[in-house]
Amino acid sequence: MFTKADSAQPYIYRLFAANGNCCRVIKKDRELREQTHSDAARKRFFDSVVYQMALRTAHEVLKGDKAKHINEMDVLCVIDGFDPATGHAAQLVLAHLHVELEEVRKLKLQNVDPQACFKELGGKAKGRPCNLKPVTVLAAFVE
Repeated sequence: MFTKADSAQPYIYRLFAANGNCCRVIKKDRELREQTHSDAARKRFFDSVVYQMALRTAHEVLKGDKAKHINEMDVLCVIDGFDPATGHAAQLVLAHLHVELEEVRKLKLQNVDPQACFKELGGKAKGRPCNLKPVTVLAAFVE
């Protein structure tokens, strides 16, 4: 399905494939062509998005805490899937990031490599997130 990306630019479209493939649309002579990405490119993109979501979520939550109530936080990147041990439907944690406020304040997100930054902050993922291997999360709650 094609949808307009911006009404100000009538000849730029995005392609959303019904089969879930990542696609890009190439504009040439007012003609749109679909070009499917390779599996490796899709996996790299998926991994990058997971790492970026974890970092951006931590950054935005801690930046938005004007009253300074949050000192540290856990970010879990979760998908719906099946527990490999039981076969039952479950939410699988693909990535876990525990960060403190000061660590996040030091970051310049526009200049970081998402995977390197995630690992540097102590983020945990079992292999690559695109392999959909769940991470075991041990949480310690302090009152």
